Amino acid sequence: NLFDTVSGDLVFTAYLSADDRLPPELAKFKDEMKQVLEEEKASSDGRLQVNYVDPEANGGQVAKQILDDYGFRPMAASLFDSNRFFFYLTLRQGETAVQIPLGDLSAAKFQLAFESGIKHFANGFTKTVALVTPEVDPQKAQYGFGTLRFGRLENLLGTELNVRHEDLSDGSVDSQADVLLLAAPTDLDETQLFAVDQFLMRGGTVIAATSPFTASLSQKRLALEPHTSGLAEWLQHDGLTIEDKLVMDPQNSAFALPVTRQVGSLAVQEIRMIDYPYFADLRGDGLNPDNPITSGLNQVSMAWSSPISVDSEKNNGREITELLHSSAHSWLSDSRDIMPKIGSSGGGVSYAPEGEQKPRLLGVIAQGRFDSFFAGQESPLLNQERKDDGKDDAKKTADEPVVTSVIEHSPESARIILFSSNDFLSDQVLQLAEASTNREQLNGLQLMQNTVDWSVADQNLLGIRSRGHFNRTLFPLQPDQQLFLESGNYLLAIVFLLALAGLQVYLRRKKARRYYNELSV
Repeated sequence: NLFDTVSGDLVFTAYLSADDRLPPELAKFKDEMKQVLEEEKASSDGRLQVNYVDPEANGGQVAKQILDDYGFRPMAASLFDSNRFFFYLTLRQGETAVQIPLGDLSAAKFQLAFESGIKHFANGFTKTVALVTPEVDPQKAQYGFGTLRFGRLENLLGTELNVRHEDLSDGSVDSQADVLLLAAPTDLDETQLFAVDQFLMRGGTVIAATSPFTASLSQKRLALEPHTSGLAEWLQHDGLTIEDKLVMDPQNSAFALPVTRQVGSLAVQEIRMIDYPYFADLRGDGLNPDNPITSGLNQVSMAWSSPISVDSEKNNGREITELLHSSAHSWLSDSRDIMPKIGSSGGGVSYAPEGEQKPRLLGVIAQGRFDSFFAGQESPLLNQERKDDGKDDAKKTADEPVVTSVIEHSPESARIILFSSNDFLSDQVLQLAEASTNREQLNGLQLMQNTVDWSVADQNLLGIRSRGHFNRTLFPLQPDQQLFLESGNYLLAIVFLLALAGLQVYLRRKKARRYYNELSV
């Protein structure tokens, strides 16, 4: 029994207008929904309470209350329909409430959405992540550039979670999704952005790895290209801005670069490890020790990341948690030349700092009440219906109306978790990092897995995972420290060889002396 997995009672409240205000399709669906709820209530052993409330009764007092509490505005079935009505469904336990979204108007779909709502309060169920990644261009992919793939991230999350590729083009997020993960989102249009916005307004968690730039890598080319996510204005509205610059950090991960040098008349190609400040190596003070997402990690690499600025005025009343920072000596660059610099001898060239050197924010959590980006506007889904109808004057609207509205604001449980890099989780960058270190690079993937687990309040394994994956992390060294240790290694090796040679001479002389004594006797 699904209710046995929930500790405590649940209250289902349907905010419904009178039948004469509802479209015929919704009035029919209402009857089917009531039948499903009666069955669920019977199986709950008294632990499910069902309430039906008309928000417009008694002068609309409840309508004002749910607007203040949940941001629920009257709905419409058509852009040109003057009839406005309410049809909102919520499930509450204590102070926590989730909205059950309307999908297909059928009893089966409602039951699935209702049970998904129960699982938000349940223990022991596998959580669901709605994953949005860029579409792969086959023509570009065959030449090895122009695409960002996240297969390793998907595989890692899929070991313990249900990962579903989310298509936001219908203006909604899967009702079963616990978390929405946007990995390098690309060119989100108004309808897709509306889906992201309303998922947050329902109290969901939106995790985004995005920045204004992405690297294009191929066998002979490494270039920085502008990247349009479609999220920039939405994030600014919510008080988070990603600057159009790149963070450069002297505390960084190396870049494995093939270098050709002449040996006599022969050209020899070898791999050189080049100092590369675009790969910020975050550790120590750069990782928040007080948050479970980062407290167990020793190191995280951020590739081609940009600084995040938090608008304190817009985030007034929200809880801001800074997760990731670059080192205190990092600086910003607006150069688009990201090719590693090498000297005439084939060695690396140091990068000169520019401007102010200080820690830069690269990962942040904003939690609290957010106002919708579409507040005070008609739903883009209605606008889309008008555009579709305009294509053909003879075209009629579908049998099932587009029932939609704009939720004006979110509950306090809503969260945005932002990481300012498109590339640090991509398959190609992970392979590049592994080529530089000759070992698996799980730090960025582990960071994202911890983030998802924390978002769904499944924190039991965070510490165990972190200790298991990062027990061999080495701390960065300054050039003089590297020289000292390298010289020390050589010196110790020489001393050991001399001691071994001396021991061998001593043993030979001892053996010769013993042999001479035996002959003398």
